[in-house]
Amino acid sequence: MKENLNVSTFANGDTIMQATNVDDWKQASIEKKAAWCYYNFSEENGKKYGKLYNWYAVSDGRGLAPKGWKIPKESDYASLDVKYGYKAGIRLKSNSNWDTWESIDAKGLKKTISAVGDNSSGFTGLPGGCIDQNGVFFNKGIKAFFWTSSEKDPNSAINRGLRNDEVFVFNFSNKGFGYSVRCIK
Repeated sequence: MKENLNVSTFANGDTIMQATNVDDWKQASIEKKAAWCYYNFSEENGKKYGKLYNWYAVSDGRGLAPKGWKIPKESDYASLDVKYGYKAGIRLKSNSNWDTWESIDAKGLKKTISAVGDNSSGFTGLPGGCIDQNGVFFNKGIKAFFWTSSEKDPNSAINRGLRNDEVFVFNFSNKGFGYSVRCIK
């Protein structure tokens, strides 16, 4: 997919719980219940970044991916590392919507650094940020996180992230975090 998943039902038609506030999100995490939300619980953010899903939605047997699609395993994402090398992050990031930041170079001069990618892969990674298991949002504009279908242990699962540099990072997080999801055929 060239955009973040934005569905509110499982493949079988059952509704996925929408968390509309911090308490909803936290309760879904405690109960290990499938849930989604918009960044800052704002539908406006969903228009650009899609929905943020907890891993319980990703791993639910009713199927989060639309018919004919699947949630990528870590090895599927790892193949992008091989294909694009160290500059995978640049190749996967969209060429807009990334915040810039200021840095001081070796001579002590301030310079503005652009975080946008060239999107030469067609992946169009957007910095949709995330929500943690306690309902705290962060990193919109500077990081993108994507769940994999790969579990690390009973409490955490593997995700991939794009940040405001060139790297496509591997990580694992509490299953109650809310991240974007991409699907593959």
